[in-house]
Amino acid sequence: MALFKYASGNEDAVKDKTACDYNGDGTVNNKDVVALFKAVSTGSQPQTALAYPFIYPDSETEHTYDADTLERFYRLGVGTGRNVSHISPGERFQLRIIAREPDIKVSLKDVEIEIISGADVGNLNENGVFEALKPGEFKARIKLKAKPSLTANFTLSVNEPDKTGMTYWQGSGTYLDPFLINNKTDFLNIAKVCKFENYNNDYSKGGHWFRQTADIDLSGVDFEPLRFFIYNYNGDGHKLKNITMAETEDRSGVFGYFECGVVENLTIENYTYKRNGYGSVKNTGVFASDVYGGTFYNCHAVNIDIDVTDNGSTWSTGGFVGHIVEPAYFIGCSVSGKINGDDMAGGFFGDSECYHSFFTDCSADVAVTVTGDAFGGFAACDYKAFTVGYYNCTSTQKDEILEEYNIKTK
Repeated sequence: MALFKYASGNEDAVKDKTACDYNGDGTVNNKDVVALFKAVSTGSQPQTALAYPFIYPDSETEHTYDADTLERFYRLGVGTGRNVSHISPGERFQLRIIAREPDIKVSLKDVEIEIISGADVGNLNENGVFEALKPGEFKARIKLKAKPSLTANFTLSVNEPDKTGMTYWQGSGTYLDPFLINNKTDFLNIAKVCKFENYNNDYSKGGHWFRQTADIDLSGVDFEPLRFFIYNYNGDGHKLKNITMAETEDRSGVFGYFECGVVENLTIENYTYKRNGYGSVKNTGVFASDVYGGTFYNCHAVNIDIDVTDNGSTWSTGGFVGHIVEPAYFIGCSVSGKINGDDMAGGFFGDSECYHSFFTDCSADVAVTVTGDAFGGFAACDYKAFTVGYYNCTSTQKDEILEEYNIKTK
């Protein structure tokens, strides 16, 4: 209970703040809430934070692959335990190697790493630890030792952090003295901070606090998503109105990639996204395109109009959010309007591939039409429906997931 009081902003009610640090990373934020939910539902225990944000399992083991495995091993990737679209000098993290087939184990010992350019921008050692040294672009290639033709390239951009972002708004960004979003310019400036600060200093501190003070009309703005939203936004009962998402965006959502943030008491009214014939569209939703943990409370999307047909393929189109990747919580949220897509479209969300998300008192009044097969009044596809909680949720259009898994207590 102490953790929930602290995470919701009631810090004064918590005597022992160290007891709230559930995942043991030295800070108390929304990630501790997510870790607690995971532990309760799976019986696992929290892991102490390591020297680097991510250590890949079996990183010291070199695997031997048989012919059948190598034949199925057709795609190699590189990832990290954090987002690295913006890195600053002095930061470091460890790479992980990703195989397309989930049952194929691969580690850093299974690959060779070749630096293509930017050796002076950062150091990449034999253990896959990258340390940024100065601004610039770093390019490297990994190659599977057992199948040299299988390679993957990756690029890292190192930039100096934006030191002016905190002067955009009134307030100090704390829970008791949040940054005030008074007008269109204030809101659009959040995008600048998201771009330069995602997964940097303020992620470990739990993010800034924002509070909207009036309805904001975004008419005439060729809107681009905020990207990597990791903060706490209180709409305070106000609206963001008349948003037209740029047609050039292949992912849409006001808060873009949403990662362990909180949005509450906000209505988005008159949202339009029409991207016809631009090629594939990935993960479309009004509030967020991709959700990597976090909470939406008392949030509403009203009169939405999404049309992503004739694009070859569309992935995960939802009225509220597109694609849910990590546990997220939706409480007292609603969406209304219409969606027209090629495939995999749901009134509230497109699809979910994670365990332990919860939808409570949420509703979808959306006319969903698709040219393919996967669609639903509330959700198009939920790969983990048996471990996702639906409580008192409704949909005006037929939805098989709600019919089977929704629990009604009212």
